[in-house]
Amino acid sequence: MTRLKILGIIVALIFVAGCATLDTGSTIRPEELTLAQFEAAYVAQWHDTYTMATDPLITPAQREIVRTKKDVLIRVRPLIDAYGAVVRTGGTPTIQQEQAIYQLLNSIGANITRK
Repeated sequence: MTRLKILGIIVALIFVAGCATLDTGSTIRPEELTLAQFEAAYVAQWHDTYTMATDPLITPAQREIVRTKKDVLIRVRPLIDAYGAVVRTGGTPTIQQEQAIYQLLNSIGANITRK
């Protein structure tokens, strides 16, 4: 039984040592993280808008919210696509591009901030 315990401890130590290798850091660039944030916020807002629009008990006030959100989503999609194209080619988008996307998404309640 003691051999089994010792073997178990050795295996556990090897496992811990294998998991504790040095981390060279994340390979994701800040622009890629921001793009993922934009995409997630866009999808969440699109889903929210779709859910409201397909509700059979939608009120006139909610219908107006849907129209507003739809308009913003239509305007922000090309900006996100352009931002993504720059990021995917290894470039760095301008701060103005980022701010325009943040402004539009936050205008419909996305509440995202620059990280």
